[in-house]
Amino acid sequence: MTPLKVTLHELTNAGEKTKAFVQRAIQLMEEVVNTQGFRDAVAQQKFSYIHHHGTDHSKDALMRYLFEGRELGTDADHEIDLRINLRAFYYGFRPIRVLNKKTVGSTNLGGPVIHTNLYHINNWVAHDDVASGVGHWLHEWMHVVGYEHEDANGDENDVAYAIGAIAEHIAWERLGSSRALSSSS
Repeated sequence: MTPLKVTLHELTNAGEKTKAFVQRAIQLMEEVVNTQGFRDAVAQQKFSYIHHHGTDHSKDALMRYLFEGRELGTDADHEIDLRINLRAFYYGFRPIRVLNKKTVGSTNLGGPVIHTNLYHINNWVAHDDVASGVGHWLHEWMHVVGYEHEDANGDENDVAYAIGAIAEHIAWERLGSSRALSSSS
């Protein structure tokens, strides 16, 4: 099994403290996706919805795309390529806009840019919560790969949500956090 490399190609709108935090999260993500526990958990996951923008919606294809680092329309390179833009999210239009604290991030199908809500990353940085960054960026990367949600509300067992949750859980375990133990019950 060829290990996956996780590469941050671009990070916009980040100060020095946030850059250092993102680098730590990216290093942890690389550790997580290369564990046998992550591979086994993804293989055993019962997804409620698997829909890839291509033609193969099988779990075998999902495993190939994920573990070969295949962004939509690319060949296997065993690399998760990340381009992250940090920005505020709002409801409404000018002049009446309200800060959106609910949305963690967004990515257009096929990406390549992952948009992360400044509200959330600022909270993660303040609480040194690198595991949430790992889960979020892997969730969003699954959209870069070509996986979409069944509907706008999402489903915790669709591909992007489930894989992000698995990664976050394993990240907490690797950090030795009691949060990993409480989230598995």
